Amino acid sequence: MKSALVFGSGGGSNFKSIYKHIETGELALNISCVISNNSTSGILHFASEKGLNTFHLSQKKLPDAKEYEHAYLNLLDTYSPDLVILAGYMKHIPASFIQRMPFKILNIHPSLLPAFGGHGMYGLNVHKAVFQRGTKISGATIHFVTEDYDEGPILLQEQVLLNGDESPEEIAEKVLQVEHTLYPKAVKICIDGDYIIKENRVVLLERENK
Repeated sequence: MKSALVFGSGGGSNFKSIYKHIETGELALNISCVISNNSTSGILHFASEKGLNTFHLSQKKLPDAKEYEHAYLNLLDTYSPDLVILAGYMKHIPASFIQRMPFKILNIHPSLLPAFGGHGMYGLNVHKAVFQRGTKISGATIHFVTEDYDEGPILLQEQVLLNGDESPEEIAEKVLQVEHTLYPKAVKICIDGDYIIKENRVVLLERENK
């Protein structure tokens, strides 16, 4: 069975959805450890309730940049994960960590990348931008993390149709519902290895009748 590290900063609703699929047997995945920069985060609380290993990784605790980076790398050495899942993680991932896990780090973004991506585009900021632009289609994107922010190969996307009258908060709720179904699908694809990467494009093999 493959294993994963999970990083999150907030309530962890996407991780809860993934974990539900693990509990039902739909995802054959072992969660080695759940990591958060926020010691009181909902995701750490949930992980503790489920008896999972947890780790608080904060720059406040580790102000030295080298020591902070080493803490990330030590997680890889300790757990040797097959996959890293970012579930609402609001901190920058060190380049050395990404280099150790090429095309093995998944992130979810609350828009249809490349639209409304890049620095500063996270959480409600994304939905405010969508609202202000009056876009009639938004959605969610699951992509592999690279050193270029929000530019890694896209694994899955799903659109959400908007009528233009929704508030940013209402857009967020609609997109979140899609996220909760899309992320488990993406994780399963990674577990099964049903993809190849060609020049920053993900080709889904099951769609080619693998």
